[in-house]
Amino acid sequence: MQQCPSSELEIVVSDLDPTVTESDLYKQASQYGQVSHIRVLRHAGTKLSREVAFIKFLDAASAILARNEMNGLLFKGKVIRAMRFDKERDPEANIFVKNINENVTYKELENHFKDYGGILSCKISYDENGISKKFGFIQYDEREAAEAAIAYGNGSLLRGSELEVSKYIPASSRIISEDEVLYVRGFGADMTTEQLHAIFSPFGIITHHEILFKKQEDGTKRYFGIVCFANQEDASNAMQALNGKSDNGFIWYIAVHMNKKKRLALLRQENEQKKEDWKQRNIYIRGLPLDIAEEELRKFFPRIRRNRIYKHSKSWKTKLPKQWNNQRIHCKRRRLYSFRQTWERYKSCSRDEE
Repeated sequence: MQQCPSSELEIVVSDLDPTVTESDLYKQASQYGQVSHIRVLRHAGTKLSREVAFIKFLDAASAILARNEMNGLLFKGKVIRAMRFDKERDPEANIFVKNINENVTYKELENHFKDYGGILSCKISYDENGISKKFGFIQYDEREAAEAAIAYGNGSLLRGSELEVSKYIPASSRIISEDEVLYVRGFGADMTTEQLHAIFSPFGIITHHEILFKKQEDGTKRYFGIVCFANQEDASNAMQALNGKSDNGFIWYIAVHMNKKKRLALLRQENEQKKEDWKQRNIYIRGLPLDIAEEELRKFFPRIRRNRIYKHSKSWKTKLPKQWNNQRIHCKRRRLYSFRQTWERYKSCSRDEE
């Protein structure tokens, strides 16, 4: 008897609610056949769910049935996606479908495009309230099928809406003038793409806009958006008008969008500048009397904006004499001087200014 490949027995389920466990999935998946293994992926450190699970069946027919029935299923308050397990999926066989009627289901979208070739996965994006964002993704097993779907599916009607079909391009590969793209944040989960468009459209023609989120390690989500204008001037006007403005309990943060490499380089440069600035405004003094107070230092250095004395022992293992303790003060410029040297330099500078 010929044994089925492992990939035909396994399906991947994503977009799960964080509280879903292996037991919950087993109760659902066992309706379609005998389950041999279930695993919910979790963060190694926090043990929080990654909202993705693998389900393996004993036969291929059960896996196909489970994938068809569970894809688009409302499971524990979230619409989940079920897909065929395939390590060798072709990124060129992925298409992006826009202007989907908000009432269209996963099954309807898949049935509309299945004639062009084998579909590995089909997904419609929803917001936190379960409302369709009117776009989705379809992954074919071959790029020829994706090309046919783009050629013949673009402009087709589904529930009265004319679909816009194109090749899916990852955000990292999209070639867009960064000066025309704005990165916006400050809002919460209640912000919709329609509201985002209504807020920014008075400043010019918007070619693309979307709301995204990044999951933090504690399980919370940080929301942000991307707004693309037709020209740089409109983007600049929107940023100047809205950045820092208070609106419905939050403050807008708006900046020109930068790729990760450029953003990290800018952050490193800003951090180095802060370090250099700190060095120019602070000095380190040693040899201060043990009983001196911060208030007394201001008599010697009246121009000091802020001063602070620290004490530390040179060793925690050996009890040292008190006179071995070190005392430090942060003042105007960062140099290493004794107290006497610092006082002489300060008096010399005061005379020069006079």
